[in-house]
Amino acid sequence: IAHISVVNVYPEMIEDINYVTETLQPIEREFIANNGKSYLVRTLPYRTENNAIEGILLTIVDISKLKVEKQNLELTSKRLQDAMEMGQLAWWEWDYATGKVKMDARKATMIGYTLEEFPDDVYKICELIHPDDFENTMQIMRDHLMGKTPEWIAHYRIKRKDGGYAWYYDRGAITERTKDGKPLKLMGTVFDISILKNMETERRSIENILQKTLDALPIEQAQIICDINGVVLYASAAVAAYLGVSTESLKSTNILSDSWKWLNAKKSQVNAKDHPFTKAKSTLKPYSNAKIFLTIFGKEPKLCNIEVTPFVDQNHKRFEGVSITLR
Repeated sequence: IAHISVVNVYPEMIEDINYVTETLQPIEREFIANNGKSYLVRTLPYRTENNAIEGILLTIVDISKLKVEKQNLELTSKRLQDAMEMGQLAWWEWDYATGKVKMDARKATMIGYTLEEFPDDVYKICELIHPDDFENTMQIMRDHLMGKTPEWIAHYRIKRKDGGYAWYYDRGAITERTKDGKPLKLMGTVFDISILKNMETERRSIENILQKTLDALPIEQAQIICDINGVVLYASAAVAAYLGVSTESLKSTNILSDSWKWLNAKKSQVNAKDHPFTKAKSTLKPYSNAKIFLTIFGKEPKLCNIEVTPFVDQNHKRFEGVSITLR
């Protein structure tokens, strides 16, 4: 059989045949042919109906497509694992009947545990949830298990190994059910959002400080902050008091709309090009000492000395909003 055409790319063929002949044990091997294709060869004893050995059987199968698919699958899997690792994302799978949870090691390591240290019982895991978040998280879970929601999405604090707490974004759903529709298996992911939560807390703290600072300004320094379209993002209590309206009623109104009236010294409507907001937006420069009669929602016009400061990008080319101070 030395003349068989695969011998040059499958030099172990004779050796494998001899091995199977002597041991009667099958053997498998892969080789790459001259055309670059991959093949799987199986060498096994040929048995008759009476289980007698009459020879050796070789089968050669083209597995080139399978090899390519396997490589693509491995590449995709690696990309997914890399993305999950960089994104601090971990998967979990909950066997509802046993209460056992299989999980990505990151679910534990993100908060300081090893996978072996972290509980695999769903109820033990839930004990790590911050007391202030526990009941709400459990209710979200119950609602999904009872079929009230298509999935559960919960934000909660979970206890770290060092005793502190991290924030988890947990999203999951029932993936398998029993014949009578009861939950059988659930799957989902957790994402460490501690950095985002800390940034949100810091932002709120800064906003509260800013709010208190601006609200403490005297009537001579009442402040309005608008976005690029003139929508009011902030109006101090001093502004509201001076104009005779509530702070909440001013928010989200547009200072270019008919609700606001900007009147000149003759109490005539200021034309569009001379509007304080329009000037700031077109010139990107601050200006002051503009005397305007200002009214909103039909209230009595109030004389204001207006200072306008545009917000621009770091290159001073793009308009990003405006601050208007009433004195």
